[in-house]
Amino acid sequence: MTDTDDTLASGPAAEDSGDTLETIEHPADEALEAADEDVSDEADVGDEEAEETGEPEFVTIEHDGQSYEVPKALEKGFLMQKDYTKKTMSLAEQSKKAEAAESAALETKKQLDEAMQADTEIRELDFHLWAIDQALEQYAGPLDWEALKEAGQDTAVVFEQNRLRTERDKIAAQKQQKISEHNGKLQQTLAKQLETAKAEIAKIPGMSEQRMQDIKDYAVSRGAVAQEVDSILASNPVMVRVLEEALFGHRVRENRRKQKSASPAPKPEPTRVARSRGAATRGPTDNMSTSEWMARRNKDLARERTR
Repeated sequence: MTDTDDTLASGPAAEDSGDTLETIEHPADEALEAADEDVSDEADVGDEEAEETGEPEFVTIEHDGQSYEVPKALEKGFLMQKDYTKKTMSLAEQSKKAEAAESAALETKKQLDEAMQADTEIRELDFHLWAIDQALEQYAGPLDWEALKEAGQDTAVVFEQNRLRTERDKIAAQKQQKISEHNGKLQQTLAKQLETAKAEIAKIPGMSEQRMQDIKDYAVSRGAVAQEVDSILASNPVMVRVLEEALFGHRVRENRRKQKSASPAPKPEPTRVARSRGAATRGPTDNMSTSEWMARRNKDLARERTR
């Protein structure tokens, strides 16, 4: 090996043998480190966002008188359900009222049909009684029983009279029974109507026995008959409301009239008469004291000098 080769082989190694080797940084390594830092930063930001948005936001809703905390995302659904429930209840209430009105109408129709049927039956019984009375009329006068006996008709006449009288008594009893049944159903109907009317009247705000008495007194003071007013107050909720509103309006007018009469009339302001002022007296007068007279006189003299 030549000296040149020894120098090439040992020169750099001898120089670096006593020193620490320096790490050579490659551009690719710097890029990887930068990418790792970006990923780490993104992960930190993601963790922070997860911490911020990890728990859902809660809102307070009410249900059946109780308050509940629910996620805000479900609030719209609960509100829709609440609105749906409210509308369903409203429709159910309207349906209930319609059914009640229909039932009342059917009941009224049934009562009218029964009343018409009873009236027809009573009229038919009246007609039978009239026909029997007409048949008995021919036996009302004195009969020639001797002639009837000779003709062999006395027995038949007696039998026919007895038959007609028996038939009349029977029909009269049926008529009385029909009338009693009709009156009994009518009383039951009136009792139901009175109960319904009382319930409706009781629902009127502020209604009481004293209020009913006030309404009655007001109606009677306006010329109504007390018995008719009692019947209206017991069976007609609509007229009760009308009379109550009339009484309220009457009291309002009376209160205004009393307030107007009680408040004193405004006093008229005194008339002011403009008075003309005379010219101011210049110069001394006899009413002045000596000092006032001298001061005024000197003032007048000074004014004359300045002219």
